[in-house]
Amino acid sequence: MHEEWILRNGHAYNDSVSNLRALLKKAGINEKEFVKRAEIILMQDYTGIDKEIENLLTKMYRGKSDIVYAFRFIEIEPKYYESVLKIFD
Repeated sequence: MHEEWILRNGHAYNDSVSNLRALLKKAGINEKEFVKRAEIILMQDYTGIDKEIENLLTKMYRGKSDIVYAFRFIEIEPKYYESVLKIFD
């Protein structure tokens, strides 16, 4: 239940969480599978975590670099992030 609340409300990272969920959906990546794999990364040292998440996204998106481009804008407001996601259309 607590985990669901964090996913829904972002626990102070609401925009980034919303954007990441939108990115996963747009890229056709199963969110539960991504979270399962990302948990391993999140339990390690946070040094270089962005690069590790980028590598995971690239693997799950069949090696295409578009997803890394979109991930690098993850912290912008969701209303602007929609334009970033248009690269998947």
